[in-house]
Amino acid sequence: MGRLLALALAYLVYLSTAVIGSEKKQHRVQNGPCSYTFILPEVEHCQPLKDFQVTNSLQRDSPPPPPAPDPGSSHPEQAKAQSARPSWQERKLESLESTTEKNRQWLQKLERYIQENLRSGMEEMKRNAVHTQTVAMLEIVTNLFSQSAELTRKLTDVKTQVLNQTSRMEIQLLEYSLFTNRLEKHILQQNQEI
Repeated sequence: MGRLLALALAYLVYLSTAVIGSEKKQHRVQNGPCSYTFILPEVEHCQPLKDFQVTNSLQRDSPPPPPAPDPGSSHPEQAKAQSARPSWQERKLESLESTTEKNRQWLQKLERYIQENLRSGMEEMKRNAVHTQTVAMLEIVTNLFSQSAELTRKLTDVKTQVLNQTSRMEIQLLEYSLFTNRLEKHILQQNQEI
């Protein structure tokens, strides 16, 4: 039962923050292709204190509020200057815009850094690929030379064998020719005797 109650309470808190969040004013800043949306608190019924202290670290970077006018002086020039001064909400908005611009510049620097590193990485990969391809081509050429040398050796062996067989055949042919000549002489002698 207690868990169900806690769950229902959490759901109601969630719904109330969603409703309250939807009632807040939004400020949209367009900067080139990027747009930034800031949800600003409702301050219609709130008046800033003269000794307004900023506790947020982002807000501490904003310019300090202008000095309070001297209550004893009522010069019209000071009244005009005070009415021309931006309110603390406007100063806050300017501060947010300035911070957004700084962040945009930082992101651009980061993007350039990443692109440069990516470019150098790609060049390194290309060099490595060329080196790898060169090594592979050298291995192929070495294999081709080895195969060519082996084939040349085999061809030389075959040529030697053919020459040896040709020489043997020539010797045999000469022997047959000599034998044939002797046989003819012998036959002629026998014919003459008969």
